[in-house]
Amino acid sequence: MNEKVRLLKLDLKSEDFVILSDVHGDLFNFQKVLKDERFLNRKLIILGDLIEKGKDSLKLLELVMTLKERVILILGNNDVILNEILDDVYSEEELAYYLKKSRNSILKDLVNKDDFNLLELKEAILRRDDILSYLNTCPHIIETSDLIMVHSGIDPYKSLENQDISYLLESGHKFIGQYKGEKLLIVGHWPVSAYHDIPCVNPYLHKNHVLSIDGGNMTKTFGQINVVDLSSGLKVYRYDALVAYRCLEDQSSIQEFNYLAFPKTEIKLLDHDEALLLYRGQKIKVQKGDYYTWRSRYFLYDQNDYLLDVKSGDIIYKVHDNLFKKDGIVGRYLKKSTLIA
Repeated sequence: MNEKVRLLKLDLKSEDFVILSDVHGDLFNFQKVLKDERFLNRKLIILGDLIEKGKDSLKLLELVMTLKERVILILGNNDVILNEILDDVYSEEELAYYLKKSRNSILKDLVNKDDFNLLELKEAILRRDDILSYLNTCPHIIETSDLIMVHSGIDPYKSLENQDISYLLESGHKFIGQYKGEKLLIVGHWPVSAYHDIPCVNPYLHKNHVLSIDGGNMTKTFGQINVVDLSSGLKVYRYDALVAYRCLEDQSSIQEFNYLAFPKTEIKLLDHDEALLLYRGQKIKVQKGDYYTWRSRYFLYDQNDYLLDVKSGDIIYKVHDNLFKKDGIVGRYLKKSTLIA
């Protein structure tokens, strides 16, 4: 990209705003954040990927565009897809493949029909100059007196003004371990479940002053929107659409458990009916349907037999079957529970 980095410097204190990321077209949960009385007088800074994956990308973007005084959107890799289409980043074949694997997309919303070609899509995008104008003014980086906020990460060997936009949007997570800045760097993009030692989608504080907050919303069945409040320490508020259950029996966690999360679940296919997982020197066969493709590579879905540590009366949230979430931690609950009406 030849575009110049848009760096927004804000004279704000931590009590003036909260931070979230990777909403991914989830209008339902974003509206819950908007209406939360704890944040009514505070700005919402979104660290990119407002759109794509969820079913309401266009409606969500249109809503955010009306909230310019309250919501500040930092661009993520999914937010630049309209400009990528106009800049011929996608061929006709690549567009067809993207639409085939994407159940929901703002591209489908804009054209408003199931079957369309690249020219029709470009025409539909150009008709929404209001959207293009908005996105083309959104920052790539926000800097305050003590924070740097960006979607993916930054190149630690370049100044903020001279960053490569591709790093800010997508590749910067590779440099997280090399960041040595004094200001806290806050990023989204890469689901935090990849960093935790246990199945967890709460924000992850790296040892080198980097905070990752992407809760896997709309990309994982147990994902959530993490809203981070830094006004007095680190507070996290979680938003998802899971149904609440009350535990009727105690259950203790166990010391030994299996937990594999993307990107550690990459596999090599043996044939069409089985796959081979190479992990820590072990070869594990799995069935077709237990894995998915991402950028022409194959991955197992997250593997998790962790047992939640709960007491009778605790509230947990059902993902599916006996998989539940409690306070952002995901695991099995094998005891009795009852649906909370």
